[in-house]
Amino acid sequence: MKNSKQRILFGINLCRHLAIILTCVVIISLSFLLSESLAAPFAATGEKPMDVFFNNADTDGNGLISEVEWHTAMQKRLENIDTNHDGNISREELEKSKETMRENFRNLRKR
Repeated sequence: MKNSKQRILFGINLCRHLAIILTCVVIISLSFLLSESLAAPFAATGEKPMDVFFNNADTDGNGLISEVEWHTAMQKRLENIDTNHDGNISREELEKSKETMRENFRNLRKR
């Protein structure tokens, strides 16, 4: 009995870690793919999307993102994308998040 509970907990934790890794990959990929086209909205403030992400993740302001800070930032991102709050990101949620992000950047350009 104890062994099966451990397996279940291991599976749950593995799924959570995979979701966090997937979120990291998506954010990093989008940052690189969109950095040039999305840099314009930040020109007025001098911040680029990567700067915004880095500064938000670096909560202690030491110029480094620790493992704890990284996991916290990724967890927040997962929670933002997971609109039905089931602890998972569906393809639809990911697409909606991508479109919402694009829309937000377009609105920033219009200001």
